[in-house]
Amino acid sequence: MATELTRSLEPEVLRPWHKTLADIVLSSPELTQREIAKRLSRSEYWLSIVINSDAFQHYIAERRRDLHDPIVVERFEDKIAAVGSMAIDRIGERLESRAPMTNDELLAAATFAAKCAGLGTPKPGAGVNLYVVNTPGPAATSAQWAEMAGGKVTDISPKE
Repeated sequence: MATELTRSLEPEVLRPWHKTLADIVLSSPELTQREIAKRLSRSEYWLSIVINSDAFQHYIAERRRDLHDPIVVERFEDKIAAVGSMAIDRIGERLESRAPMTNDELLAAATFAAKCAGLGTPKPGAGVNLYVVNTPGPAATSAQWAEMAGGKVTDISPKE
């Protein structure tokens, strides 16, 4: 519930440090408000008011939408692909040089290459099992329901 005090503390215009706060919240979601408040030299109470303000919530929602913008995601995926490609090239160079490598290093290189190639990962939709079970409708008692089910009901209630 917003009080006069909390409304007076809500930002009307976002300042640069509000943007810094949003950067921290988005880039380190594991941080608690206490940790963020300490990092910004502010009180937890003050930080809570700002984070829960309409202006900040609106701003951070826009930032989250921007993060999921297909163009931004595409650029990020291109960068990740480039880093992966460079890493694979370096692994290949090391393997070709016949420099001594431990079994763990060879296994890590093979695992990394397999992951990059999409090997060993479940295909989308794989492993989905659908079952259709025909059960009788509601009954007044469990005995009536068992009779409607054809008498094929196993009692698994605990015995005393």
